Amino acid sequence: LTNTGMYNRKISNYAKAEDFYTKAITLFTELKNQEQLAKTLNRISVAQRRLGKLEESMNSLMRALEIYHNINGSKKSIANCYVSLGNIEGTIRNYQKSTDYFKEAEKLYLEINWKKGLATVRGNIGINLEKMGNYDEAISYQEKALEYQLKSNNFSGALQRYISIGNIRLELGEFDLAKNYYNKAYELSTKQHELSLKALTLRNLGKVLQLQGEHRKSLDYFLKALKILEQNKYGSKLASAYRNVATAN
Repeated sequence: LTNTGMYNRKISNYAKAEDFYTKAITLFTELKNQEQLAKTLNRISVAQRRLGKLEESMNSLMRALEIYHNINGSKKSIANCYVSLGNIEGTIRNYQKSTDYFKEAEKLYLEINWKKGLATVRGNIGINLEKMGNYDEAISYQEKALEYQLKSNNFSGALQRYISIGNIRLELGEFDLAKNYYNKAYELSTKQHELSLKALTLRNLGKVLQLQGEHRKSLDYFLKALKILEQNKYGSKLASAYRNVATAN
């Protein structure tokens, strides 16, 4: 049942996945298999979140968390529950509560020295802190995440960090620093053929130039971003790209 649920989750059939996980939860409850019950509750929470059932997803995670604590489950499993709870709280813009959950996960990842988990959760904390206006602390967390992601060749994660730090510098009016991070993101996105992020970085560089009064240069960047999106059929992002070009003219 759990395997069928995982298969349906992989093919994005979340309603069917939820159904199979529900049956598995009933079975593991009857068998009093607490470890498998906690794992399945964790899995069903993912399907529920995808279906927009955020309250149900949080309830499933809280049940899984309680079981893991009762059976002295692995610190990694407990931390992963906290991360999922933090993600949901972030989705509904409860940024402080989200950060609290992420920091609980951070403590556990530190205890087991799981650097990949630390990089991810620190990046998430940085994003929340930025949204709450705690810019200096946000940059500190993003820099910590970036350092590990570069060392471990997690280029996709590093790209996100460069862009996030650039965004914070831009909000602070530190245009040269913002451009520095965006340029690093541009170089990395070009090497990694991350076309969507390359277009995003070009757009961001265009915004900085626009704010500096360099309207002709900003238009060049906006047009380059637009060309990438048009050629690669990123339809959902085209409206924003057209709007940027219009404002630069």
